[in-house]
Amino acid sequence: MAAEHADFKGVERLAQVLGGDIVSTFDTPNKVRVSQGQVCTIILREATQQILNEAERSIHAALCVLSQAVRESRICYGGGAAEMLMATAVSQLVGKTPDKESVAIESFARALRQLPTIIADNAGYDSAELVANFRAAHTAEKSTYGPDRDKGVTADMVDLGIVESYHLKREVVSSAAEMVSRIDNIIRALRTFFAWSATGSMQFDRSSHTATVLSSGKVLVTGGWGGNGLISQIKYELYDPLTGNWTHAADIHVRRLDRTSSLLTNGTVLIAGGWYEDDATEQHVVADAELYDPRVNVWTQVDSMHDGRAWHTASVLPNGKILVTGGIDMFNITIGKCELYDPSTGKWSRTSSMHFPRYSHTATVLPNGKVLVIGSAGGPESQITELYDPYDRKLDHNC
Repeated sequence: MAAEHADFKGVERLAQVLGGDIVSTFDTPNKVRVSQGQVCTIILREATQQILNEAERSIHAALCVLSQAVRESRICYGGGAAEMLMATAVSQLVGKTPDKESVAIESFARALRQLPTIIADNAGYDSAELVANFRAAHTAEKSTYGPDRDKGVTADMVDLGIVESYHLKREVVSSAAEMVSRIDNIIRALRTFFAWSATGSMQFDRSSHTATVLSSGKVLVTGGWGGNGLISQIKYELYDPLTGNWTHAADIHVRRLDRTSSLLTNGTVLIAGGWYEDDATEQHVVADAELYDPRVNVWTQVDSMHDGRAWHTASVLPNGKILVTGGIDMFNITIGKCELYDPSTGKWSRTSSMHFPRYSHTATVLPNGKVLVIGSAGGPESQITELYDPYDRKLDHNC
Protein backbone atom coordinates (compact mmCIF):
# COMPACT_ATOMS: atom_id res chain seq x y z
CA MET A 1 0.00 0.00 0.00
CA ALA A 2 1.30 3.49 -0.86
CA ALA A 3 0.14 6.74 0.78
CA GLU A 4 0.97 10.00 -1.00
CA HIS A 5 0.94 13.57 0.41
CA ALA A 6 0.18 12.41 3.97
CA ASP A 7 1.65 13.84 7.16
CA PHE A 8 3.81 11.54 9.27
CA LYS A 9 1.32 11.32 12.13
CA GLY A 10 -1.36 10.22 9.68
CA VAL A 11 0.96 7.55 8.30
CA GLU A 12 1.73 6.37 11.85
CA ARG A 13 -1.97 6.00 12.62
CA LEU A 14 -2.49 4.14 9.33
CA ALA A 15 0.35 1.73 10.15
CA GLN A 16 -1.11 1.05 13.60
CA VAL A 17 -4.58 0.34 12.21
CA LEU A 18 -3.31 -1.98 9.47
CA GLY A 19 -0.62 -3.61 11.59
CA GLY A 20 2.21 -2.81 9.16
CA ASP A 21 5.63 -1.14 9.22
CA ILE A 22 6.64 2.21 7.74
CA VAL A 23 9.51 1.69 5.29
CA SER A 24 11.40 4.00 2.97
CA THR A 25 13.42 1.36 1.12
CA PHE A 26 12.90 -2.12 -0.30
CA ASP A 27 16.45 -3.29 0.42
CA THR A 28 15.35 -5.63 3.24
CA PRO A 29 11.79 -6.78 2.42
CA ASN A 30 12.18 -9.91 4.58
CA LYS A 31 12.40 -7.72 7.70
CA VAL A 32 9.24 -5.75 6.94
CA ARG A 33 6.04 -6.56 8.82
CA VAL A 34 3.27 -6.68 6.19
CA SER A 35 -0.23 -5.52 7.11
CA GLN A 36 -2.96 -8.13 7.23
CA GLY A 37 -5.37 -8.03 4.31
CA GLN A 38 -6.58 -9.70 1.13
CA VAL A 39 -4.67 -7.54 -1.37
CA CYS A 40 -0.93 -7.47 -2.04
CA THR A 41 0.91 -5.15 -4.44
CA ILE A 42 4.15 -6.30 -6.08
CA ILE A 43 6.49 -3.51 -7.18
CA LEU A 44 8.87 -4.32 -10.04
CA ARG A 45 11.98 -2.32 -10.92
CA GLU A 46 14.20 -3.15 -13.89
CA ALA A 47 16.79 -1.38 -16.02
CA THR A 48 14.80 -1.45 -19.27
CA GLN A 49 11.13 -1.64 -20.24
CA GLN A 50 11.72 -4.93 -22.07
CA ILE A 51 13.19 -6.63 -18.98
CA LEU A 52 10.39 -5.15 -16.86
CA ASN A 53 7.73 -6.58 -19.21
CA GLU A 54 9.41 -9.98 -19.15
CA ALA A 55 9.51 -9.94 -15.34
CA GLU A 56 5.83 -9.02 -15.23
CA ARG A 57 4.91 -11.87 -17.59
CA SER A 58 6.97 -14.33 -15.53
CA ILE A 59 5.28 -13.28 -12.28
CA HIS A 60 1.86 -13.43 -13.92
CA ALA A 61 2.56 -16.97 -15.17
CA ALA A 62 3.76 -18.00 -11.71
CA LEU A 63 0.62 -16.58 -10.09
CA CYS A 64 -1.57 -18.44 -12.60
CA VAL A 65 0.20 -21.69 -11.75
CA LEU A 66 -0.17 -20.89 -8.04
CA SER A 67 -3.91 -20.28 -8.43
CA GLN A 68 -4.30 -23.64 -10.15
CA ALA A 69 -2.24 -25.30 -7.40
CA VAL A 70 -4.67 -23.90 -4.83
CA ARG A 71 -7.63 -25.34 -6.74
CA GLU A 72 -5.87 -28.64 -7.45
CA SER A 73 -3.53 -29.50 -4.57
CA ARG A 74 -1.96 -32.54 -6.21
CA ILE A 75 1.64 -32.18 -7.40
CA CYS A 76 4.20 -34.13 -9.40
CA TYR A 77 7.97 -34.05 -9.17
CA GLY A 78 9.75 -31.63 -11.49
CA GLY A 79 13.14 -31.49 -13.14
CA GLY A 80 11.90 -33.79 -15.91
CA ALA A 81 11.19 -36.65 -13.48
CA ALA A 82 7.53 -36.85 -14.50
CA GLU A 83 8.40 -36.78 -18.22
CA MET A 84 11.02 -39.52 -17.84
CA LEU A 85 8.58 -41.64 -15.84
CA MET A 86 6.00 -41.30 -18.62
CA ALA A 87 8.64 -41.93 -21.30
CA THR A 88 9.68 -45.17 -19.57
CA ALA A 89 6.07 -46.38 -19.46
CA VAL A 90 5.49 -45.44 -23.11
CA SER A 91 8.73 -47.17 -24.19
CA GLN A 92 7.58 -50.38 -22.52
CA LEU A 93 4.47 -50.25 -24.69
CA VAL A 94 6.57 -50.13 -27.88
CA GLY A 95 7.62 -53.78 -27.59
CA LYS A 96 4.00 -54.84 -27.17
CA THR A 97 2.66 -52.90 -30.17
CA PRO A 98 2.85 -54.37 -33.71
CA ASP A 99 2.93 -52.59 -37.08
CA LYS A 100 3.80 -48.95 -37.64
CA GLU A 101 2.01 -47.73 -34.54
CA SER A 102 5.07 -48.70 -32.51
CA VAL A 103 7.11 -46.11 -34.45
CA ALA A 104 4.72 -43.33 -33.43
CA ILE A 105 4.75 -44.51 -29.82
CA GLU A 106 8.56 -44.53 -29.74
CA SER A 107 8.61 -40.99 -31.19
CA PHE A 108 6.27 -39.82 -28.43
CA ALA A 109 8.54 -41.36 -25.77
CA ARG A 110 11.55 -39.66 -27.35
CA ALA A 111 9.70 -36.33 -27.27
CA LEU A 112 9.00 -36.75 -23.55
CA ARG A 113 12.73 -37.23 -22.91
CA GLN A 114 13.51 -33.90 -24.56
CA LEU A 115 12.63 -31.86 -21.46
CA PRO A 116 15.47 -33.18 -19.25
CA THR A 117 17.76 -32.85 -22.27
CA ILE A 118 16.86 -29.17 -22.60
CA ILE A 119 17.37 -28.64 -18.85
CA ALA A 120 20.86 -30.15 -19.06
CA ASP A 121 21.78 -28.13 -22.17
CA ASN A 122 20.61 -24.86 -20.62
CA ALA A 123 22.69 -25.58 -17.51
CA GLY A 124 25.81 -26.11 -19.65
CA TYR A 125 26.25 -29.83 -18.96
CA ASP A 126 26.75 -32.80 -21.26
CA SER A 127 23.09 -33.65 -21.86
CA ALA A 128 23.85 -37.03 -23.45
CA GLU A 129 25.68 -38.31 -20.36
CA LEU A 130 23.36 -36.71 -17.82
CA VAL A 131 20.16 -37.94 -19.49
CA ALA A 132 21.66 -41.43 -19.91
CA ASN A 133 22.31 -41.60 -16.15
CA PHE A 134 18.86 -40.12 -15.57
CA ARG A 135 17.26 -42.81 -17.75
CA ALA A 136 19.22 -45.58 -16.01
CA ALA A 137 17.98 -44.35 -12.63
CA HIS A 138 14.37 -44.57 -13.79
CA THR A 139 14.97 -48.04 -15.23
CA ALA A 140 16.13 -48.98 -11.72
CA GLU A 141 12.70 -47.76 -10.49
CA LYS A 142 14.05 -44.52 -9.03
CA SER A 143 11.05 -42.69 -10.45
CA THR A 144 11.58 -39.45 -8.50
CA TYR A 145 15.11 -38.86 -9.79
CA GLY A 146 16.04 -36.01 -12.11
CA PRO A 147 19.00 -33.83 -13.09
CA ASP A 148 20.53 -31.62 -10.39
CA ARG A 149 21.22 -28.44 -12.35
CA ASP A 150 23.60 -27.05 -9.72
CA LYS A 151 25.90 -30.09 -9.46
CA GLY A 152 25.41 -31.70 -12.86
CA VAL A 153 24.47 -35.10 -11.42
CA THR A 154 21.33 -37.19 -11.05
CA ALA A 155 19.55 -36.56 -7.75
CA ASP A 156 16.25 -37.20 -5.99
CA MET A 157 13.72 -34.43 -6.66
CA VAL A 158 12.10 -35.22 -3.30
CA ASP A 159 15.27 -34.21 -1.46
CA LEU A 160 15.70 -31.11 -3.63
CA GLY A 161 12.06 -30.10 -3.15
CA ILE A 162 11.43 -29.59 -6.88
CA VAL A 163 7.73 -30.04 -7.64
CA GLU A 164 5.25 -28.92 -10.31
CA SER A 165 1.51 -28.41 -10.52
CA TYR A 166 -0.22 -31.66 -11.42
CA HIS A 167 -3.05 -29.79 -13.15
CA LEU A 168 -0.69 -27.82 -15.41
CA LYS A 169 1.41 -30.91 -16.21
CA ARG A 170 -1.71 -32.87 -17.13
CA GLU A 171 -2.93 -30.10 -19.45
CA VAL A 172 0.43 -29.86 -21.24
CA VAL A 173 0.76 -33.61 -21.78
CA SER A 174 -2.90 -33.95 -22.79
CA SER A 175 -2.51 -31.19 -25.38
CA ALA A 176 0.53 -32.92 -26.87
CA ALA A 177 -1.26 -36.28 -26.98
CA GLU A 178 -4.31 -34.66 -28.58
CA MET A 179 -2.17 -33.22 -31.37
CA VAL A 180 -0.81 -36.69 -32.20
CA SER A 181 -4.28 -38.25 -32.09
CA ARG A 182 -5.78 -35.44 -34.16
CA ILE A 183 -3.44 -36.11 -37.09
CA ASP A 184 -4.58 -39.72 -37.09
CA ASN A 185 -8.22 -38.60 -36.94
CA ILE A 186 -7.79 -36.28 -39.93
CA ILE A 187 -6.31 -39.10 -42.00
CA ARG A 188 -9.18 -41.36 -41.08
CA ALA A 189 -11.72 -38.65 -41.90
CA LEU A 190 -10.53 -38.65 -45.51
CA ARG A 191 -11.60 -42.28 -45.81
CA THR A 192 -15.22 -41.38 -45.00
CA PHE A 193 -15.57 -39.48 -48.29
CA PHE A 194 -16.14 -36.16 -46.49
CA ALA A 195 -19.47 -37.24 -45.00
CA TRP A 196 -21.26 -35.11 -42.39
CA SER A 197 -21.88 -36.57 -38.96
CA ALA A 198 -23.56 -35.34 -35.79
CA THR A 199 -21.49 -34.21 -32.82
CA GLY A 200 -22.15 -32.79 -29.37
CA SER A 201 -24.43 -29.78 -28.87
CA MET A 202 -23.44 -26.53 -27.16
CA GLN A 203 -24.74 -25.80 -23.70
CA PHE A 204 -26.23 -22.45 -24.83
CA ASP A 205 -27.89 -21.47 -28.11
CA ARG A 206 -26.18 -18.56 -29.85
CA SER A 207 -25.70 -16.74 -33.16
CA SER A 208 -23.32 -13.99 -34.38
CA HIS A 209 -20.67 -15.56 -32.15
CA THR A 210 -16.97 -16.21 -32.79
CA ALA A 211 -15.11 -19.52 -32.89
CA THR A 212 -11.33 -19.62 -32.41
CA VAL A 213 -9.19 -22.72 -32.91
CA LEU A 214 -6.70 -22.92 -30.03
CA SER A 215 -3.16 -24.28 -30.21
CA SER A 216 -4.38 -27.50 -28.57
CA GLY A 217 -6.92 -28.03 -31.36
CA LYS A 218 -9.89 -27.24 -29.15
CA VAL A 219 -12.35 -24.54 -30.26
CA LEU A 220 -13.23 -21.55 -28.07
CA VAL A 221 -16.73 -20.15 -28.78
CA THR A 222 -17.43 -16.67 -27.43
CA GLY A 223 -20.49 -14.44 -27.09
CA GLY A 224 -23.39 -14.17 -29.51
CA TRP A 225 -27.15 -13.79 -29.39
CA GLY A 226 -29.24 -16.43 -27.68
CA GLY A 227 -32.74 -17.20 -26.52
CA ASN A 228 -31.37 -17.28 -22.98
CA GLY A 229 -30.93 -13.50 -22.86
CA LEU A 230 -27.53 -12.20 -21.78
CA ILE A 231 -26.13 -15.59 -20.74
CA SER A 232 -24.61 -16.26 -24.17
CA GLN A 233 -22.63 -13.02 -23.88
CA ILE A 234 -20.95 -14.19 -20.67
CA LYS A 235 -20.84 -17.99 -20.85
CA TYR A 236 -18.08 -19.19 -23.15
CA GLU A 237 -17.59 -22.80 -24.23
CA LEU A 238 -14.83 -25.15 -25.40
CA TYR A 239 -15.31 -27.90 -28.00
CA ASP A 240 -13.03 -30.94 -27.90
CA PRO A 241 -12.87 -32.55 -31.39
CA LEU A 242 -11.49 -35.78 -29.91
CA THR A 243 -14.51 -36.43 -27.71
CA GLY A 244 -17.09 -34.31 -29.53
CA ASN A 245 -18.11 -32.77 -26.20
CA TRP A 246 -18.56 -29.16 -25.08
CA THR A 247 -17.32 -27.90 -21.71
CA HIS A 248 -17.76 -24.59 -19.94
CA ALA A 249 -14.83 -22.16 -20.20
CA ALA A 250 -14.13 -19.46 -17.62
CA ASP A 251 -16.55 -16.50 -17.65
CA ILE A 252 -15.28 -13.26 -19.17
CA HIS A 253 -15.23 -10.10 -17.02
CA VAL A 254 -17.19 -7.85 -19.44
CA ARG A 255 -20.04 -9.35 -21.47
CA ARG A 256 -20.12 -8.22 -25.08
CA LEU A 257 -21.51 -8.77 -28.59
CA ASP A 258 -19.95 -8.11 -32.00
CA ARG A 259 -16.42 -8.17 -30.61
CA THR A 260 -13.33 -9.75 -32.15
CA SER A 261 -11.50 -12.90 -31.08
CA SER A 262 -7.85 -13.35 -32.13
CA LEU A 263 -5.41 -16.19 -31.45
CA LEU A 264 -2.02 -14.69 -30.54
CA THR A 265 1.30 -16.31 -31.35
CA ASN A 266 1.80 -17.29 -27.68
CA GLY A 267 -1.43 -19.34 -27.67
CA THR A 268 -3.61 -16.86 -25.77
CA VAL A 269 -6.82 -15.36 -27.19
CA LEU A 270 -7.47 -11.60 -27.32
CA ILE A 271 -11.09 -10.40 -27.08
CA ALA A 272 -11.45 -6.70 -27.96
CA GLY A 273 -14.30 -4.21 -28.09
CA GLY A 274 -17.96 -4.98 -28.77
CA TRP A 275 -21.17 -3.78 -27.18
CA TYR A 276 -23.77 -5.02 -24.73
CA GLU A 277 -27.30 -4.23 -23.59
CA ASP A 278 -27.97 -3.53 -19.93
CA ASP A 279 -31.16 -4.43 -18.11
CA ALA A 280 -32.78 -1.28 -19.52
CA THR A 281 -31.92 -2.47 -23.07
CA GLU A 282 -29.54 0.48 -23.54
CA GLN A 283 -26.56 -0.23 -25.77
CA HIS A 284 -23.03 0.41 -24.55
CA VAL A 285 -19.98 0.19 -26.83
CA VAL A 286 -16.85 -0.84 -24.92
CA ALA A 287 -13.12 -0.42 -25.47
CA ASP A 288 -12.18 -3.14 -22.98
CA ALA A 289 -9.90 -6.01 -23.96
CA GLU A 290 -9.25 -9.33 -22.24
CA LEU A 291 -6.80 -12.21 -22.70
CA TYR A 292 -7.79 -15.87 -22.32
CA ASP A 293 -5.07 -18.34 -21.35
CA PRO A 294 -6.35 -21.84 -22.28
CA ARG A 295 -3.56 -23.52 -20.31
CA VAL A 296 -5.00 -22.35 -16.98
CA ASN A 297 -8.55 -21.40 -18.13
CA VAL A 298 -8.22 -17.81 -16.86
CA TRP A 299 -9.32 -14.44 -18.30
CA THR A 300 -7.10 -11.42 -17.61
CA GLN A 301 -8.13 -7.82 -18.29
CA VAL A 302 -5.49 -5.94 -20.29
CA ASP A 303 -5.02 -2.41 -21.56
CA SER A 304 -8.17 -0.98 -23.20
CA MET A 305 -8.30 0.34 -26.76
CA HIS A 306 -8.21 4.08 -27.31
CA ASP A 307 -11.68 3.99 -28.90
CA GLY A 308 -14.71 1.90 -28.02
CA ARG A 309 -15.95 0.05 -31.09
CA ALA A 310 -18.12 -2.81 -32.35
CA TRP A 311 -18.56 -4.48 -35.75
CA HIS A 312 -14.81 -4.00 -36.30
CA THR A 313 -12.08 -6.39 -37.46
CA ALA A 314 -8.91 -7.71 -35.82
CA SER A 315 -6.04 -9.16 -37.87
CA VAL A 316 -2.93 -10.95 -36.58
CA LEU A 317 0.07 -9.45 -38.40
CA PRO A 318 3.27 -11.41 -39.22
CA ASN A 319 5.10 -9.60 -36.40
CA GLY A 320 2.53 -10.88 -33.88
CA LYS A 321 0.77 -7.55 -33.37
CA ILE A 322 -3.01 -7.19 -33.76
CA LEU A 323 -4.43 -4.63 -36.20
CA VAL A 324 -7.96 -3.42 -35.30
CA THR A 325 -9.81 -1.47 -38.00
CA GLY A 326 -13.07 0.48 -38.24
CA GLY A 327 -16.36 -0.32 -36.53
CA ILE A 328 -19.09 1.82 -34.98
CA ASP A 329 -18.81 3.91 -31.82
CA MET A 330 -21.24 4.47 -28.95
CA PHE A 331 -23.18 7.02 -31.04
CA ASN A 332 -23.65 4.47 -33.84
CA ILE A 333 -21.27 6.47 -36.05
CA THR A 334 -18.99 4.59 -38.44
CA ILE A 335 -15.30 5.16 -37.66
CA GLY A 336 -12.12 4.76 -39.68
CA LYS A 337 -9.61 4.86 -36.83
CA CYS A 338 -7.21 1.93 -36.47
CA GLU A 339 -5.14 0.63 -33.56
CA LEU A 340 -2.32 -1.85 -32.93
CA TYR A 341 -2.04 -4.19 -29.94
CA ASP A 342 1.47 -5.32 -29.00
CA PRO A 343 1.41 -8.62 -27.02
CA SER A 344 5.00 -8.07 -25.83
CA THR A 345 4.02 -4.89 -23.97
CA GLY A 346 0.27 -5.42 -23.54
CA LYS A 347 -0.36 -1.89 -24.84
CA TRP A 348 -2.43 -0.34 -27.64
CA SER A 349 -1.07 2.31 -29.99
CA ARG A 350 -2.71 4.31 -32.76
CA THR A 351 -1.80 3.77 -36.39
CA SER A 352 -2.90 5.49 -39.59
CA SER A 353 -6.65 5.67 -40.15
CA MET A 354 -8.44 4.22 -43.17
CA HIS A 355 -9.38 6.58 -45.98
CA PHE A 356 -13.05 5.65 -45.50
CA PRO A 357 -14.89 4.76 -42.28
CA ARG A 358 -16.17 1.17 -42.36
CA TYR A 359 -18.00 -1.44 -40.33
CA SER A 360 -19.04 -5.04 -41.02
CA HIS A 361 -16.10 -5.18 -43.43
CA THR A 362 -13.34 -7.76 -43.83
CA ALA A 363 -9.59 -7.45 -43.24
CA THR A 364 -7.43 -10.22 -44.72
CA VAL A 365 -3.70 -10.70 -44.09
CA LEU A 366 -1.97 -11.39 -47.42
CA PRO A 367 1.13 -13.60 -47.90
CA ASN A 368 3.31 -10.46 -48.20
CA GLY A 369 2.16 -9.28 -44.76
CA LYS A 370 -0.12 -6.50 -45.99
CA VAL A 371 -3.78 -6.34 -44.92
CA LEU A 372 -6.54 -6.08 -47.54
CA VAL A 373 -9.67 -4.27 -46.29
CA ILE A 374 -12.85 -4.89 -48.30
CA GLY A 375 -16.41 -3.58 -48.16
CA SER A 376 -18.63 -1.98 -45.56
CA ALA A 377 -22.28 -2.09 -44.52
CA GLY A 378 -23.17 0.90 -46.68
CA GLY A 379 -21.93 3.92 -48.62
CA PRO A 380 -19.44 4.26 -51.50
CA GLU A 381 -16.71 2.62 -49.43
CA SER A 382 -18.49 -0.73 -49.84
CA GLN A 383 -16.82 -1.02 -53.28
CA ILE A 384 -13.49 0.63 -52.44
CA THR A 385 -10.66 -1.53 -51.12
CA GLU A 386 -7.63 -0.48 -49.10
CA LEU A 387 -4.23 -1.99 -48.30
CA TYR A 388 -2.45 -1.59 -44.97
CA ASP A 389 1.33 -1.95 -44.96
CA PRO A 390 2.52 -2.88 -41.43
CA TYR A 391 6.09 -1.93 -42.31
CA ASP A 392 5.37 1.75 -43.01
CA ARG A 393 1.98 1.72 -41.18
CA LYS A 394 0.12 3.38 -44.06
CA LEU A 395 -3.10 2.62 -45.95
CA ASP A 396 -3.47 2.87 -49.74
CA HIS A 397 -6.85 2.61 -51.44
CA ASN A 398 -7.86 1.36 -54.87
CA CYS A 399 -11.15 2.18 -56.58
